[in-house]
Amino acid sequence: WFQYQIRNITYEIINRIIQFINDNIDQKISVDSISKEMNFCKSYVQHLFKDGMGVPISKYILIQKMQTANFLLEEGKTLKEVAKELGYKYYPTFFSAYKKFFGYSPKERKKLL
Repeated sequence: WFQYQIRNITYEIINRIIQFINDNIDQKISVDSISKEMNFCKSYVQHLFKDGMGVPISKYILIQKMQTANFLLEEGKTLKEVAKELGYKYYPTFFSAYKKFFGYSPKERKKLL
């Protein structure tokens, strides 16, 4: 029973983290900001999330942002609008992250649509 309760609490915290990421995808999200929101120390949040999801939290945030970027591009948003809507202060930072993640630039992706 005790182990079941711990698992439920763990999944509840992970779900809260995922919800926070989804709700704030338009902002710069860091492990620090998540830790503050959850009222847990940074290392606990990182450990809990990686154990529960199998991927580091920073990688999960990047995956969510890149999937959202493609969705916004498919909606017809401009590259700069997409970068801004994902919380990137500077377009070149978004461009680099996108290209590193997918292996091609967001501009190349936009041409394919």
